[in-house]
Amino acid sequence: MMDAQGPYKYGIMMAALGRLQLEALGYVTRRRAAARGGPPMTIPDYETDFYAWTLAQAQALRAKDWAALDLEQLAEEIESVGKRNRRAVHGHLRVLLLHLLKSTAQPSRRGASWQRSIYNARDNLRLVLDDSLTLRRQLPDRPGRGIPMGAAAGL
Repeated sequence: MMDAQGPYKYGIMMAALGRLQLEALGYVTRRRAAARGGPPMTIPDYETDFYAWTLAQAQALRAKDWAALDLEQLAEEIESVGKRNRRAVHGHLRVLLLHLLKSTAQPSRRGASWQRSIYNARDNLRLVLDDSLTLRRQLPDRPGRGIPMGAAAGL
């Protein structure tokens, strides 16, 4: 069981991990640079080092260092995560429906690969939709409802 300090300690651990990752990439925090008498931290640039930028932004968020946040890029990245999930749902639906149609229309060609593909598409859809009530609500009906899944379908 986590004590009342648990979330606070977790935040400190994550900030320390982010700092170590940034230092491994050659970036030094302002406080450490001042202690060493060196230049302040160079904030990684979104355009030139995206990975380091994400680490720096996560560290700044955890430390509540609002001045270090690249708010415009952060907002765009957060939006892109949502769009990426929506595209994933559409892609998994496309594969699922295509192979369900093929399986129904061409039962003689129904093979293990189509069955695996149907199973995988359902599983991947479930993973994305379980994390997003909004995407789930946007579907007119849950895909494949009433179609046996897993062992009941012989998969």
